[in-house]
Formats: sequence, C-alpha cells, structure tokens
Amino acid sequence: MRSNEIEASSLRSGVVLIQDKGALAKYVESSRKAIGLTMSDLAQRSHVSTRSICAIENAHTDTIRYQTLVRLANGMNVLPKDLFAIGNIPFVEEYASKTRIEKSLSEKLEGLPDSTRRIIRIALEANEKKNMELLDLIDTKINSVLLNIISSNGEDIARLL
Repeated sequence: MRSNEIEASSLRSGVVLIQDKGALAKYVESSRKAIGLTMSDLAQRSHVSTRSICAIENAHTDTIRYQTLVRLANGMNVLPKDLFAIGNIPFVEEYASKTRIEKSLSEKLEGLPDSTRRIIRIALEANEKKNMELLDLIDTKINSVLLNIISSNGEDIARLL
C-alpha cells in the first residue's frame, strides 16, 4: 500500500501508527506533571480514559485514534499539530477540526442531564458509523468500476496487438 493510501485509510478509520512512541510518552507525562495534573485529572479534562493515558505514557501502544490525540492535546492546552509532531504522526487538519467541533458540542451539552447527553452521543456515534460505512461502500464501488474499465481496456489493447 502506498503512503497516500495508508494516510487515506488511516483517516477513514481514525487510527494512526505512532512513529515515535517513546518521545510521545515522555512528552505527555512531563507535560501532564508540569501543569500539575494526575492521569485521572487529565482523563477528565481531555475526555480520554485513564487507561489510554497510562498506555501512552508508558509507550505501550503502537497506534492511536486521531480523536484521542487531539482530545489529549486540548486537555493539556497544547496545539494538536505539536503533539502529533512529537509522536512523528501525520497531522490532518480536517480531522482535528472535527474534534474541535466535538469539544464545542461537549461544552454545550455540559448543562444537560446525563441521560440526555448519553442519548445525543449515541445518536452522533451511530451517524458517524453510518458515514464510515458509506465511505467504505463508495470505495468498493469505485474500485469495482475501475477494475471493469481496466479489464475492458485490457481486452481492447490485446485485440489491437
């Protein structure tokens, strides 16, 4: 798979490979401690699980979701692109913008009862899953059409020879 195909696939799945997990681990831990937060505090502030933060700080994870890294950056008050650079992870502004929209939505939902927030989040996640399925279906159809074009052109070329 070519690098642009890998990046497109990563963007659709939302999961990327951490190229330098040691540097990312050291930076997240030292930054968290520098601002006086426990892992639990950072988890609450960034909407990332304590378990995920622990795995990142101990360099026990090879991959990470874009959303997780952007949320973590927001929780530590650092620019997401800087955090991506430290882990040597390709940064995609469009995905970071999506996560900023989620953060804004979270802030707007804070005053609502837990049950209402849960229902809204479930609806949003279901919609996102449908969108990802639709993208996969479109990719499959495009690949099928391209294969048909290549096949038919191949036969025409063979006849010409």
